[in-house]
Amino acid sequence: MTSVWLQDALATEQETAASELDGDLRVDVAIVGGGYTGLWAALELKARQPGLDIAVIERDVCGAGASGANAGYALPFWMQVDLLASRSSPEEAIRLCRAGDAALDEIATFSATHGIDTQIDRRGIIWGATAPMQAGHWHHLLDAA
Repeated sequence: MTSVWLQDALATEQETAASELDGDLRVDVAIVGGGYTGLWAALELKARQPGLDIAVIERDVCGAGASGANAGYALPFWMQVDLLASRSSPEEAIRLCRAGDAALDEIATFSATHGIDTQIDRRGIIWGATAPMQAGHWHHLLDAA
């Protein structure tokens, strides 16, 4: 099943020159999977070393897997800082949260540079409850802060 957003994106795009892998392929870097992580890795590697020969190997259309099926959220880690601290240390949790913020800034900069309407909004997060069982899940975060 193709997500609604991917159907829409594919309807407006012209077909690209992607070919089926048939036989051996010799490249500097082979990335298996054309989701957010694989594509971002390819872009980052090319930015760092433009001469690299990189192949992204995807069994379907890039973005058709789990990346295409999500709701499109890229959230900071601060809502999970206490969980991160319990699995490592408070210092490591803060480092990871700051690295997550930096990654979101990179996505925003990349999007603006390339004219991609990712609709990034960095004005904060609303954390609410839609049922009584969800109420109060934020108390541990407030205590940790």
